[in-house]
Amino acid sequence: MMKKWLPIVLLTVLALVLIGIKTYPYLKNHFFTEETNQAQGKKSEEGSLTFDETKHRGFKEATFPFQNKEKKKLAEAYPDQFGIVQKMYYSWDFIDNAQGKYEIKYPDENKSRLYTFSVDLKNKKNRATYELMENGQVIETIHVLLKDGIATRQMPQKHIFTKEPIENNPRADADTLYGRYIGLFNSDITNSEWYILIEGNYEDWTYSEVEFLGMPAFLIKGTISKDKSETLAGPFTMTVSKETGALLDLKCYEENEKVGFSITVQNLSINKEIPDDIFVLDVNGNKEVDNTEFNLNGVGNSGEEKTGGEEINDD
Repeated sequence: MMKKWLPIVLLTVLALVLIGIKTYPYLKNHFFTEETNQAQGKKSEEGSLTFDETKHRGFKEATFPFQNKEKKKLAEAYPDQFGIVQKMYYSWDFIDNAQGKYEIKYPDENKSRLYTFSVDLKNKKNRATYELMENGQVIETIHVLLKDGIATRQMPQKHIFTKEPIENNPRADADTLYGRYIGLFNSDITNSEWYILIEGNYEDWTYSEVEFLGMPAFLIKGTISKDKSETLAGPFTMTVSKETGALLDLKCYEENEKVGFSITVQNLSINKEIPDDIFVLDVNGNKEVDNTEFNLNGVGNSGEEKTGGEEINDD
């Protein structure tokens, strides 16, 4: 079953490669120390502690991938806190579908990224939009639609679109492509890799049960140490859905309680029926191009901001 769906890190990396934005490089290169990055590259010490296999859909491996024995021992010492981490990691086991809108902001930038999505995990459908904002103005929009085994991406400002068949695709196998596109523009919330911020450093944070966005949630408060992240070292808060593990809010604070990096959910509904007419994308009047041309039309494609789309090698 593990082969059918990518592990969370690979899924997030590949999804972010699809859109070319800076989230994963920012996460990997700036949020975590060299020691942490090296640890992530080592073979995992697998071993779930409280995992309920009856709810597992096979999106990921059936045992939590601990980086090493020390991380597993810490999880055994802090079972309640590890339970939150594990719920985030396996969130797709508890989410049938979701609709929402959220914004990502980076410190010292005048840009933000706005995401609107409707995803149906049971039926492998995703309709989402990414907007790059600068000084309150939209400077780039990318739409994505995954439906009936076809993934379509569109840049309406450029009047172009590209299509990717899921089955019989020489670029990658069908399960891998489904894994990439179904989380595109929603995985920060529905399948969040930000669990890394609270995994293995249980002495640095506490939690309480609250209600947030109309649902039971865990409010996590604590401090990110320099060992975990030199860039984000300092106070942080994170809110996680108690029932599904979805990320509901994340704020990392700089000096004088100034918010640095943040993920803010503006609205979210989970496991409520989504009408099928949501999953449409009008590309009439747009020119169909191949992946390469689509990618090259993204904002800053030759520089740091590459927001064009996917870059998948043919080998």
